[in-house]
Amino acid sequence: MLFRAIPITTLAVIISLLSACGSYQNNDLNTHKKETEKVVTTQTYQSQDQLPMRPDLITYQLDNGLDILLLPRSKSGVELRLLVNSGSLHETDQQLGLAHFVEHMAFKGTRNFPDKQSFLALESQGLMLGSHINAATSFNTTVYRLSLPDNNNTELALNVLSDWASEISFDNDAFNAEREVIVEEWRLHQGSAYRINNQLETLRYQGSRFAHRNTIGDINIIRHAPVSQAKAYYKRWYQPQRMTLVVTGSFDQTDIKKQINDYFANKPAGNTPAEPSSWHQFKHNSQLESKLIFDPERAGRMLQLTLQNDLPSALNTTNGQWRDLIESTWIAVLNQRLDILTDHDKIKFARMNSKSSLLNANRVQALLIAKPKGDDYADTFAILTRELQRLATEPVTQAELDNVADIYIAKLSRQAANEQAYENSYLADRLVNSVSNHMPMLNKQQELAMAIQWLEALTPEHLQASVIETLTNSAPKIAIIGPDIDKGKITASELTHIWQQARQSVPGPFTLEAKTQDLLITAPDAIKTTQALNTKTILLNQTGKNKALTEQLTLENNMTVVIHSDSNLQGDVQFDLKIKGGNSLASNKQLGSVNWALNLAERCGYGGYSARQLAKFSRKEDLLVNAYSQQLYHGFRGKAPADNMNKLLSLIYLKLSSPNSCTDKLANMQESYYLGQTKLPAERKFYNALTTASFNQSQRLVSSASGPWNKFTSQQLHTLYQQLFSHPEQMQLTISGPVDIERLKPLLSQWLGNIVTIPETTDHAINISEKQEQQGWLDHNIKPLNQAMQQTFAIGSSPKAMVQIHYSADTQWTLQRQLGLQLIDEMTNLRLRNKIRGEASGVYVINMSQLLAKYPSAYYFARLNFTSAPERAGELAQLANKEIQKIARKGFSFAELKQAKKTWLLAQHQREKYSSYWLQALSQRTIEDGITNLNELTQLNTIVSEMSIETINQIANELMGHAQKTFILMPKPLPMV
Repeated sequence: MLFRAIPITTLAVIISLLSACGSYQNNDLNTHKKETEKVVTTQTYQSQDQLPMRPDLITYQLDNGLDILLLPRSKSGVELRLLVNSGSLHETDQQLGLAHFVEHMAFKGTRNFPDKQSFLALESQGLMLGSHINAATSFNTTVYRLSLPDNNNTELALNVLSDWASEISFDNDAFNAEREVIVEEWRLHQGSAYRINNQLETLRYQGSRFAHRNTIGDINIIRHAPVSQAKAYYKRWYQPQRMTLVVTGSFDQTDIKKQINDYFANKPAGNTPAEPSSWHQFKHNSQLESKLIFDPERAGRMLQLTLQNDLPSALNTTNGQWRDLIESTWIAVLNQRLDILTDHDKIKFARMNSKSSLLNANRVQALLIAKPKGDDYADTFAILTRELQRLATEPVTQAELDNVADIYIAKLSRQAANEQAYENSYLADRLVNSVSNHMPMLNKQQELAMAIQWLEALTPEHLQASVIETLTNSAPKIAIIGPDIDKGKITASELTHIWQQARQSVPGPFTLEAKTQDLLITAPDAIKTTQALNTKTILLNQTGKNKALTEQLTLENNMTVVIHSDSNLQGDVQFDLKIKGGNSLASNKQLGSVNWALNLAERCGYGGYSARQLAKFSRKEDLLVNAYSQQLYHGFRGKAPADNMNKLLSLIYLKLSSPNSCTDKLANMQESYYLGQTKLPAERKFYNALTTASFNQSQRLVSSASGPWNKFTSQQLHTLYQQLFSHPEQMQLTISGPVDIERLKPLLSQWLGNIVTIPETTDHAINISEKQEQQGWLDHNIKPLNQAMQQTFAIGSSPKAMVQIHYSADTQWTLQRQLGLQLIDEMTNLRLRNKIRGEASGVYVINMSQLLAKYPSAYYFARLNFTSAPERAGELAQLANKEIQKIARKGFSFAELKQAKKTWLLAQHQREKYSSYWLQALSQRTIEDGITNLNELTQLNTIVSEMSIETINQIANELMGHAQKTFILMPKPLPMV
């Protein structure tokens, strides 16, 4: 098919526009403000000119070729990454899956840490698998990750990484034992999501070596390959010249360099040549490729349009970044136009990722995701292709360019201003990504300076040239994803016709106008009251230089506010406006009504503004205000920057006081919900079935296609929403973060203190008048059934079994028991991991979580989960239960408790650094028990440290192992032949 011809002169202009850029002057990296004031004076710059690196980054190379990146910072903690530039792409046909297998074997024994000693040595310092110790294999790389809370164990960490780099033992017995663990890792991901993603990956990597190098590999090879194949892969590809060691955080540079030299410099240089460039190449197809994916366990509908291109210039060059800036700018314009189309009800939803993603260092993929209106995939695809073609045939307006440029600069400015708050882990991972994908290593100040300088030179013609180049040179791919009932609604030939028709068209200028996203919210009139702002100061006895200040306020309308202010807390200011009631307020005939009322309001919008307008405003102001409903509470929670509290409170006020009412949104919600209920994945059906079997009043915990929700009206739900938030005196607002309390007080009075009580109305069918109970919620006696049972559900659609074992008991709640259970959780999961994964090689992940409920009535409930081969499900369930019963009878050892305490204290030290932790702790504690004994929150470390082994074992004996309920999900029986 011939597309509209582009004149040779136009092509020459495109190349000129995209190859030229204002040179990025960087004479003084530490004074970027000087650079932002410079005016672009040149339009020619060689595409291969390298960009500078961030000035605080120390780089050098050992004699054996190992690259070192050190980023010293004042922020506590040390992050270490060992990047191996080898992954599944480097496997032979006889090694499929062994790159990932090698990663597993690093934890099974090395020369200096036999057996599992490397892992155990790290765990002995309180480090946990997952949060502190991890590794990941991809197509191109394998990355080993260690996260240290301080710099006390850097030598141990480097010693371990050094052994992983070159001294893995490959013990034959350990290798054979790990085979089925990896098979179980594959099995764990089986299901509808795996089926869909597998087809998407086939489309994405078609025509490349990547298509035949899935990281998990060939299960037959995993089960039968000799250990010599894994050793051969390790020897060939794990060599110093193919590795980079990254260290970020608070460390002594002299010490760290010496330790690196001690553990890495003596490794001999390798001689493996670079892999063939053909391994990274894709067979380019300029014709639209399509994949229609309709799954019986899929309810949602989606289109994924991808545009794949080879990079004209590496991203760590000046021209590479110039092109990247141009692309991200036209994508931002496209997304604004897609938002406008959504606002005008032309499409349901569409958005392109803000930047192309890297398939490898040389190939990128731009991804555009859309949701169709109903099942009209064709119309949605036609709109997407038309808007892309419009950008290629008609330059954007200067106003559009200026608008997205201003937004981008504002975003970068915020990031640059807050760069010191970035986590060490984020920066370490960013450096790893930069190395593996040949990307620049700039800080946010440098990015800001470069963006300001280059955006000054950017024109609408640059954007048009970039779109033309993308559409002309790309390999377009479209995936249609939906439920199986949509088969036949769209065909591959229809999609090709739509694409070709759009590429021949000239749509003309974009004429729709954006709806305003600036909110003009008027504060409520001051109420007449003699109630003054009442303040109670609670000084939590925290250690450290700056003690946190916690105050409880009573606003003019008797709303309670608890503010926890600490300038050292990390993260944005967090809030939780909580009201007692939640889902408990709905009668059995109106189950789900509270959730539906809140969700409908979020869809309809507030104060005359649409949900999309409010979402855009929130993104612009970096605000988050989300409604929620739990069993006993409902309200709003979210976050905001410390300097934007006025707009945050105004948005909370708007949502409390002015919900819109709409009928069409409810109809769409009910239609989507019904489809979702009829297309539930087998795993969801399993969870619903076991919940129904194991809980009293379980109908309040699960939903169904025939529930009362399908008879709700918009007026009923609108009235219910108003009732849910009609009494400010029943509300508690908790705020946590680096906030100035004195500046916050008048804003609280202005926006929330003047909200008035709304009189009750009976003009609705959903009655919550029973809420007059003293507790604020209704006790429906939702508790686990304390009786043993065993059920098997043969409804699975994948080759796996899922096992869930429940335990329960009536008990009393105490803080000591709650903390004790957290320690028991840690010790129990270590036992289960060693027994079921380590010794039995039966699972990839096994986890037990234990709950000590406090309200409405206290009870103990535990849930043990794992996935396994169907033929081993019963055996492993018995083995897991046997271990739980053993713990209940015999308890734990002092050594186990000592290790669990160390792990808990380390994790608690990390948790207490964040606003979110104090929000959750204070919000729950104060609404349940007021401010009485609030200082217990600062004594948790002491309580845990002093807890005896006798106390722990008594808790385990009283609570664990009772009323065992075993549920197993099995695959559906094969049809009779």
